[in-house]
Amino acid sequence: MLRGWSNQEWSWAFYDWANSAYALIVMTAFFPFFLKHHINIADTGLSMTSLLGYANSFASIIVVILAPALGAIADQYGTRKKLLGIFAALGILATFSLSLINNGQPMLADSVFVLGNIGFSAAN
Repeated sequence: MLRGWSNQEWSWAFYDWANSAYALIVMTAFFPFFLKHHINIADTGLSMTSLLGYANSFASIIVVILAPALGAIADQYGTRKKLLGIFAALGILATFSLSLINNGQPMLADSVFVLGNIGFSAAN
């Protein structure tokens, strides 16, 4: 059944698999608990729900502002795959960077999460 897939089809299948894993694991399962842990250690009095909401809103606003320009650039100059690679790399690096954040740094964790979401959304 899968024997006849081309390299391009395999590439897209693995990209979709990684995208789905990011959305499920990082955005919904991992990061909210990760952020709450950092907030509890920092004892800042910040709400995990509000910080997460602000992060998602800010990332969405950035993507909404960038998307029309990025789409026009990609169509005009034929750079669709290059932009996909750039934003996928941004998402990958931001996700990796979450592992480097020290305990008790909720604002840094939130900022890195915003970059990851921008990379994820813009690559899509």
